Amino acid sequence: MKWEHQTVYGSPNIETMSQIMQDRNIDPFTRTSLLTSALATPFKELARAHYQVLIKSGKFRSQGIMPEYDHLTTLALDFSSIKTIDILPKYSWSLTFKFCLAKPYLSLDDVSYYIIENPLRKDKVFMVPMVAPSQWKGALQSAIIQFLIRETEKEAFAEQRYRSTLLFGDEKGAESENTKCVTKLLNDQNPEEKERYEKKIKQHFLADNNKTLPHHAGRLRFYPTFFTEIGLEVINPHDRACKVGTNPIYFECVPAGAEAAFTLLYVPFDLMGRAETEIRAQAADDLCMVAQGLNDMFTLYGFGAKTSSGYGVAEETLSDNGQLSVKAKDPAEKTKIETPVEPKEPEIVHNFRESYPDEDFSENINTWLQAHNTSSKQKRKNYREAKQAYQDYLKLKEKYQTEKKNAEGEPVKLTTDRMFKSFPELIEKVSNLASCWRQSNE
Repeated sequence: MKWEHQTVYGSPNIETMSQIMQDRNIDPFTRTSLLTSALATPFKELARAHYQVLIKSGKFRSQGIMPEYDHLTTLALDFSSIKTIDILPKYSWSLTFKFCLAKPYLSLDDVSYYIIENPLRKDKVFMVPMVAPSQWKGALQSAIIQFLIRETEKEAFAEQRYRSTLLFGDEKGAESENTKCVTKLLNDQNPEEKERYEKKIKQHFLADNNKTLPHHAGRLRFYPTFFTEIGLEVINPHDRACKVGTNPIYFECVPAGAEAAFTLLYVPFDLMGRAETEIRAQAADDLCMVAQGLNDMFTLYGFGAKTSSGYGVAEETLSDNGQLSVKAKDPAEKTKIETPVEPKEPEIVHNFRESYPDEDFSENINTWLQAHNTSSKQKRKNYREAKQAYQDYLKLKEKYQTEKKNAEGEPVKLTTDRMFKSFPELIEKVSNLASCWRQSNE
């Protein structure tokens, strides 16, 4: 289809570019592609001017992008929620929430031919603006490392660094400490804790005798995030002498106010087979660390490009209720009612049945005496007492069945769910949940 459009419009000129802008049958991405073909012609600046008009008209916002985004939703590729938590190991958890940008989001796509030099990263099939899983991982890891350096006490540094490594996998630069990577940064930050940290990693993966740290994947799994809006940012560097900017630089961006969904999955696969108390304790520590990291990443440091200039920061309050789901019984759930004890058949009824095994005490006493060819006063008395005891027993048994049904109640829910409306509320609820887990280990 792309090449058919190129054939229809031919070589770019003033007339064809005007037709491209007026054609309502082509989407904004195809228009941009057609305008890009003018870069090697004298109409380069005119094409870029048309592109700026296209951006400002809102064609790249929901109206133009939603049809492509709807395809993602139809194919279940938007990853706005995780519905498979029940099949994962115990104490796995997922976090999903919808955030709103407070400042524009910038990133750089790897396309080599585009209408401007700084295109926004997009999905290669649907051309929807996106944050890749690797971008989320790098941004969150960076936020957590900054928190460790800023807040962690010296005695706990090795333990917290060990927790971070289990979440994200191998540290960048672990094999070559001479590079300016995460490993060198953390080693230089607290050199005396380096040996203790490495020992903990080796013990965790049973690699005490290895000279090098074991390679391992992290417990976190990140999902892509898709946006439905594209805007334009302009940076105009000023000349130091005359204080005037003459060469503005354009950046595609996701504008402030845009909303998108974030999804994160935690699976403690490396703890399978260990005691539940250990898994619960580590899941609690990891959850607290991630909640604090998410708060810092979204509201303090930002994500994407040019975060040091304030780009990529989100609102503290979420666009909709976020959800934390943990594969574990909710510690706040009420204890089940104890199953009542089943009543035993009274002894007098049992003794009577030994003589008359098929007796169901449904007959009138006179009818029963005639049927058994007797009129003995003692038999009459025994039958009357046994029948009364049997009726009392039936009432107790009916009551037992009702109490037993109530005790069983609804099936036990094996998932703990917490809703939150902001990042501070997430930290608070995670802290309370982790506290309950730790108390259950004591």
